[in-house]
Amino acid sequence: MPSCIGHALTGTVIALYERRPIPWLWLSWLIFLAGFPDIEYLALWFFGVNFPIRYSHSLVVCTFLPLFTTFWLWRRPMRERGFRVAQTFAAGWSHPVLDLLTGVSTLPLFWPLSDTSFRLPFGILPSAGRLSWDNVYLYRNLGIELGILAPLYSLIVFGGAIRRHPLRHRIISGHLAILLPCLIAGITLYR
Repeated sequence: MPSCIGHALTGTVIALYERRPIPWLWLSWLIFLAGFPDIEYLALWFFGVNFPIRYSHSLVVCTFLPLFTTFWLWRRPMRERGFRVAQTFAAGWSHPVLDLLTGVSTLPLFWPLSDTSFRLPFGILPSAGRLSWDNVYLYRNLGIELGILAPLYSLIVFGGAIRRHPLRHRIISGHLAILLPCLIAGITLYR
């Protein structure tokens, strides 16, 4: 699984793609949706309950809160309601997508319809590993993860401004100089 920072960054980028002032409550909700499937870790940390299968990562569970949000949005008078609905589903589904991209986690994507778990045969993102302050691999993998996600997300959010900037070639080269070594490191990690 990617770190909570990677999931929060994904929720933030989904919110920032709106390209206008974003209410902090909406930003917070999208970050919450992007990280929600890891709610099972609260059960582990506070109650010592460890779920052998990560049911909270199924597409059905990851659809529940975006669907609830969609009903709430349709009851409110607002412009760009459809875009906000798309943001909620993107944030909700981003979590299992990022977890699959580690190539480590097996996820029951179609639970409760099927208990079959899926895992990609390759990994692009590093796994967060054991969540502990003294785990040096956690920090190494966090650096690799941010080195992959931050340049990609920066290009997505600021792509239009970068294309118009007179130093665009240097800016894009800088992004690639960070992204490519981190991507190679992420792909070559032992799974």
